[in-house]
Amino acid sequence: YKNCVFVGMDETGQPKSAFIRGCNSTWRGDAEGSQKKYGFCIPAEDPACDTVEIYEAPIDAMSGATLRHLHKKEPWRGIHYLAIGGLNYQPVDWFLDHHAIKTARLCLDNDQRGRAFSRKLAEKLKSSGRLVEDVPPTYGKDYNDQLVHELQIRFRQAER
Repeated sequence: YKNCVFVGMDETGQPKSAFIRGCNSTWRGDAEGSQKKYGFCIPAEDPACDTVEIYEAPIDAMSGATLRHLHKKEPWRGIHYLAIGGLNYQPVDWFLDHHAIKTARLCLDNDQRGRAFSRKLAEKLKSSGRLVEDVPPTYGKDYNDQLVHELQIRFRQAER
């Protein structure tokens, strides 16, 4: 089987969770012993960064980072990217306990479950005094769909 493994680390950089995803199928799982509170994170270059984008899946967090780099709006490592491994509060709570986050961008899937969880998570984060932005993908179900779409457009334009 060909799979990708996305590792969630604790505050000291020790592996604590592993999200396993099939490369040629929709198969998903977690490694035995994974602690769900440790999401997959691409940290900002500046540890004092106060903004996080929250995604459901590691591939979406990586796609969001790639889109930021492609659009060149700001340095792609200027924010934290957190994948919570589905619809789970634990990684969000752990991350917020260990980072001084003021702004959370909710980049959850554009489906019924993702939108419902985004509303609940937004309420929870706003009640703790954080600025919350709900930014679902503008194309497709998730940020990987959006990235693939934008890259296809760029490749078509480059071929002309």
